[in-house]
Amino acid sequence: MAKGAMTIIPDRRATAIRSGRNHSSENCSIDRMMSGVRAGGDPWMRWRWTMHVHDAWGRLALARRDPAAALAAAESELAAARHFHAGKLEMRAETLRARALLALERDDEAEQAIAAALAAADAIAYPAGRWRALWLQAEHARRRGRTADAEVAERKLRATVDRLAASLPTDELRRALYAAAAVRHDAGP
Repeated sequence: MAKGAMTIIPDRRATAIRSGRNHSSENCSIDRMMSGVRAGGDPWMRWRWTMHVHDAWGRLALARRDPAAALAAAESELAAARHFHAGKLEMRAETLRARALLALERDDEAEQAIAAALAAADAIAYPAGRWRALWLQAEHARRRGRTADAEVAERKLRATVDRLAASLPTDELRRALYAAAAVRHDAGP
């Protein structure tokens, strides 16, 4: 396999899964993606892309309403992220894990995963990870009827997004950020 091809094949497949395109069993087979990731080449790229494949597979499993498969993928990604000290990917795996646990109605474990995602995001000063974890924290609190906790998480979420938005040069970019964070944007004049 040509140098670089090992990274392109899983990337295309992962992109197709994340975008919801091409869901045939041939193109979305975890076995085919993982064999592409493991085939020759730079070992650093193998561990890196394996985590991306697990994330994409877990997201697809959630979209297909298979939270048990999503949880398995998240736990595989999390183990690798911890092993390689990849904080951003650890945060992402904890977020996916929390979403899967919420879908499985394993609320106590979901709460722990949300707290771990938030701690990982804060440890590496990753605002996008922070607002994703805070969004899940608010959602979890709402589901459990803890309105006050949900409001606190929403205020923290809004403050995080506001700080990020203030660093952006155009209102168009700010609106896109607020939309991605699912936070209302009050544009100025």
